[in-house]
Amino acid sequence: MGDESPVHVIIFEDIDAIAGVDGVREQTNLLVVGTTSRIELIDDGLLRPGRFELRLQLDLPDEDAQLKILQVKSKRMQRRIFFDTDIDLSAIASATEGLSIVDVEGLLQTAWENALFRGFQGHMSRP
Repeated sequence: MGDESPVHVIIFEDIDAIAGVDGVREQTNLLVVGTTSRIELIDDGLLRPGRFELRLQLDLPDEDAQLKILQVKSKRMQRRIFFDTDIDLSAIASATEGLSIVDVEGLLQTAWENALFRGFQGHMSRP
């Protein structure tokens, strides 16, 4: 369909793991996006003209953004009663400022797993 083709988007997550993008010929209506949290690992060949030319850097969230992230990510836990409603997310946001969304998700996952384990241990120790 050439120029009449709808736009196709290809997303490479963690593109630093890809050795190179060779053998790709120019295509119309194709957008290729690569993401990384380790720009220093990107091969210079991927950044040369005709490849991944435009770079956008998203900074780590500040305290306000971190609070919003925590509110969104903790909702599922709150709905399932795995999360006390009196937890001070503002204090957690302050303590985690500068961490990435992935780091915050990992923190919540670890806290959830620890809570489950403590609950399981408490359940097992009952007569």
